[in-house]
Amino acid sequence: MVYVLAEMLKLSFACTQPQEFERSLDLWLRTAHHARIPELDGFCKMIRSHFQGVVNHARYPISNGPLQGTNNLIKTIRRQAFGYRDQHYFLLKIWEATRKHPKNRSFLSHSFRA
Repeated sequence: MVYVLAEMLKLSFACTQPQEFERSLDLWLRTAHHARIPELDGFCKMIRSHFQGVVNHARYPISNGPLQGTNNLIKTIRRQAFGYRDQHYFLLKIWEATRKHPKNRSFLSHSFRA
């Protein structure tokens, strides 16, 4: 039963129209309630209390995953940098680690003009 509920929830989040997503999520909540699984009761209660925000995911499908990844990277650098006295160097380490396209430092790739 739990596998069926998991697939239903995945299909609900695949909806792109807010009204369709709302109906699908409401159906999932009713089905999960009738399953009488104690572990799902708390989850369903949380979804119901944030229902409108969850439904807004269909309208604005954004995630804070990249931000959380960057925060985790900064925490890791901070742990590794324990003892750095220079705050500017610490900020440079963060800047270097968070760049999307690091500079190519190979001299072979540069074209020199004569």
